[in-house]
Amino acid sequence: DDGEKNVFGVWNNPEGTGLEPQGLVEKVEKIKTIVLPKSLEAISGSCFMHLPSGKSINIPEKFVENVMELAYNLNWKKVTISPKHPLYSITNDCLLSKNKKELYAILTDKSKVSIPNTVKKITGRTRLNYATKALYIPKSVTKIEQFALSSARPVRVSISKRNTHYGVEKGSIYSKKTGRLVLGYISKDGVLDVPDTVTKILEGSYVGQVVKKIIIPKSVKKIEEFTIDFRMKKLTVICKRKTPPILMKERLEVTFSYP
Repeated sequence: DDGEKNVFGVWNNPEGTGLEPQGLVEKVEKIKTIVLPKSLEAISGSCFMHLPSGKSINIPEKFVENVMELAYNLNWKKVTISPKHPLYSITNDCLLSKNKKELYAILTDKSKVSIPNTVKKITGRTRLNYATKALYIPKSVTKIEQFALSSARPVRVSISKRNTHYGVEKGSIYSKKTGRLVLGYISKDGVLDVPDTVTKILEGSYVGQVVKKIIIPKSVKKIEEFTIDFRMKKLTVICKRKTPPILMKERLEVTFSYP
């Protein structure tokens, strides 16, 4: 994205000097509300790149293409949508399907987010904003797709006790139905302590940054994939089983340590 200009003409200098031109950067910072025209149908991926958080924006009726670009690396103070929009709706600063049953994105710059109790599915493209520190999932959610809710920082997740499909333990989300690790919590000191309620680790999502240690409980019988290779740094994997879990893919190279 270095060198590519956003809609205001601001760009990030690849030589590491920051956003330029400085005079224009200062003007953009003062903007509080962005009004998109009624005729707008789509935006480019770079349209609002490098935009400071805390601004408000609207989604007009005909804007149906690339709407998700509003969620990537952007924290909006407020997002409104035309009630006539054919595909999406907004509740609690969350971008939902028109019938409010599917969650696609979290748009707010608030630190605490509550997923609306109309949501049944959290789609795999749903990402947590950098501003998100706490997330609440209601009992209505019956499906969390793989790769959903990832974040580059630790996020405190809570789930309704009446949710029969998912639970939280040691900061991680697990499936009560299948034993799958849904969202792995990497602590600030780089530890992923997999809950005893998990029986299998598939490709999935994680909240946190560099993982230095993974603790595998006795309950985990197989590991199909680790998707956190890019966050690994001098990784230690501690296995609490007498025999290591079955590695489902030959290319998985995991060296286990035993307590």
